[in-house]
Amino acid sequence: MLTLQVLDVLCSLCVCHGVAVRSNQHLICDNLLPGRDLLLQTRLVNHVSSMRPNIFLGVSEGSAQYRKWYYELMVDQVLPFVTAEATHLRVGWATTDGYQPYPGGGEGWGGNGLGDDLYSYGFDGLHLWSGCISRTVSSPNQHLLRVDDVVSCCLDLSAPSISFRINGQPVQGMFENFNSDGLFFPVASFSAGVKVRFLLGGRQGEFKFLPPPGYAPCFEAVLPREKLRVEHSQEYKEDHSETRDLLGPTITLSQAAFTPTPVDTSQVVLPPHLERIREKLAENIHELWVMNKIDLGWTYGAVRDDNKRQHPCLVEFSKLPEQERSYNLQMSLETLK
Repeated sequence: MLTLQVLDVLCSLCVCHGVAVRSNQHLICDNLLPGRDLLLQTRLVNHVSSMRPNIFLGVSEGSAQYRKWYYELMVDQVLPFVTAEATHLRVGWATTDGYQPYPGGGEGWGGNGLGDDLYSYGFDGLHLWSGCISRTVSSPNQHLLRVDDVVSCCLDLSAPSISFRINGQPVQGMFENFNSDGLFFPVASFSAGVKVRFLLGGRQGEFKFLPPPGYAPCFEAVLPREKLRVEHSQEYKEDHSETRDLLGPTITLSQAAFTPTPVDTSQVVLPPHLERIREKLAENIHELWVMNKIDLGWTYGAVRDDNKRQHPCLVEFSKLPEQERSYNLQMSLETLK
């Protein structure tokens, strides 16, 4: 019976830049596997590493810590194809609640790199990655990350939102409304042939570009008496009876769809005194929504623009479009029921 270790050795002997080596293949079949009609097929895959500084960011009730954080990543080297697979390079943020990249992992087998699970959010120059699903975004002169690129990474825990800039130019797309439990940390995942630098501000790497207003450099979050360092973010799982433990979410993003099941209130009749306060409640709900938007830096705009944080509904309740007023009134009615 062949052990996993023997198979790993055989696989390594039978490949060269992703192509089977015929002489080695014959040698193995003739000498190591006598009497077996076996064609060994395998390929080299990229080993993806994840690196992070020991900086952990979060918010709690009454916390005096900043809620907006900024760092930059500078790309010093990218070799496109060290193996038959394209080079992997992503930068962004992850959370301690579940980001546990496992070498050799990937879709269906745990997280292999940034954005391969539901606990990390990555950018590769062309796509935003999370839950092993990519979403194409646009930016000036867009391209996969390459040498001399500087990626600005912005984390706003009050929204919450994650946005990026590349070489000082904003990326048209962001992560929003994600779970902000746990502690967030800067992270980059990359394969062989890649060299990058974390620029955390001040003596820990001066920024190439100014942070957006209100954002603090990540180095300010280093704990007192703590020495800043960059470390691996990974976890090796032990094998039990030659069965490998799996990491990452047990369900994929497509299976995690929420199916609403509201209570049927169609037969509920409100007493007259509650009917009279329905509009007041709808107006109050709208006022609270407007206050929250203003606190997050939104202003009035004739057309909604998420990048400029402009919204046409930042007006008095009486001046709302009829569709929006009707929606608020319906929500207040359902709430009262």
